[in-house]
Amino acid sequence: PLTPGILGTLRLPSLLMFGENGHPAVKRANALIAASIPGGIAEEVPGAAHFMIGTHGADVARRVANHIGGAIRGCV
Repeated sequence: PLTPGILGTLRLPSLLMFGENGHPAVKRANALIAASIPGGIAEEVPGAAHFMIGTHGADVARRVANHIGGAIRGCV
């Protein structure tokens, strides 16, 4: 089972995104997972719902690229 204790052992830059119009339970679950991962980040994508890579692809791609860039800068 995935527990906060297990998530707390992760040492991987983690970005969890969820849509503004997504189900409240999904939004809360992603926020809790991000909070359990050291340095985890939760971001809400405005106007998005479940299939945000199809409806908000450019925004999602930008957020992923920014996250990766930040992780790389943090390792240098």
